[in-house]
Amino acid sequence: MEATMGETRGDQRQETRDRTADAPHGGSQDRGDAGRSSDSLSRQERKEYASGQRDITSRTEYSTDQTGKTQSGTIDSSVHRKPDGETYTRTETRDSQGKFTGSSDSWSSRHGGKDVSQTNKYDSERRLTSRSDSTGTTTHNKDGSTTTKTHTDYQDSGKHKTGSSDSTSTTKKNPDGSTTTHTKTNDYDAHGKKTGSSDSTTTTSKDGNKSVTNTTTYDGHGKKTGATDSVTTKDKDGTHIHKHYNDADGNRLGSSQHNTTYDSKKH
Repeated sequence: MEATMGETRGDQRQETRDRTADAPHGGSQDRGDAGRSSDSLSRQERKEYASGQRDITSRTEYSTDQTGKTQSGTIDSSVHRKPDGETYTRTETRDSQGKFTGSSDSWSSRHGGKDVSQTNKYDSERRLTSRSDSTGTTTHNKDGSTTTKTHTDYQDSGKHKTGSSDSTSTTKKNPDGSTTTHTKTNDYDAHGKKTGSSDSTTTTSKDGNKSVTNTTTYDGHGKKTGATDSVTTKDKDGTHIHKHYNDADGNRLGSSQHNTTYDSKKH
C-alpha cells in the first residue's frame, strides 16, 4: 500500500458531470415517518428500493458539546436508486427549533470500474456554497484484503478549486470474523500544498452491529493536532454513534451523539 498517496497527484479529471442544475434544492423533502432500525426494513421494501420504486429515508437526531458550546438538531435523508444503478441522496439539516439550516445533494454511480460521485452543499437560504467530486478505485489483494483509493476535488460556489484530498483505505478480515479498515488521508489546498492529514482505524464486529474508530489528525507538517474516538452500535432502535474529541495532548474537548432511525416511502 502506498503510504503517501497523492504526493504527485497531477490534475486528475473527474468523470462526473455538473449536476448542480439537476438538484431539486428549492423544495423541502418529505421526511416520512423514520422510526426503525435499518435491519427492520422488509425484503419487499429493499426490493422496491433496488428497482427504483421506493426511497430509503432516515432521521438523525444529534447533539454536540464542544468546549462548553452545545448544539443539537436533526438530519433528514432520502436515498433514491435509479434503474441504471445511480444513487441520489438528499439531506436536510435543522436546528433544535426546527429551523432549516442547510442541505446537500449527492449522486454516486460506477463507471468503467470506478466509483464516481458528486456532492453539492447549500446554505440556509438554499444557495450553493460548495461542490466536491470524487473518483475511487478498488483492488482485491492477494492476502484477501481490499484497497480503495479515492481522489476528491473541492470547489466553491463559483466553481473555483479550493482544495483536494487523496485517501487510501485497506480492509481486511480478522480471524475472529471481525474486519479492520485502515485509512490514510492527505489534504491539499488549491495550489497542491499539503495542509493536513489523518490516520484512521475502524474495527467492526462479525455481526456488523458494533464498530470502533480511532482517528488522529495532523497539520501540513505532520504535527499532531487532535484525535477522535468513535463507537457505533446498531440495535432494534436504530444506529447510534458516540464520539469523543481530544486535542493533541489528549485533553477532552467535547463529545457528540447521533441517533438514526430508518423508514421508506413509495413513489
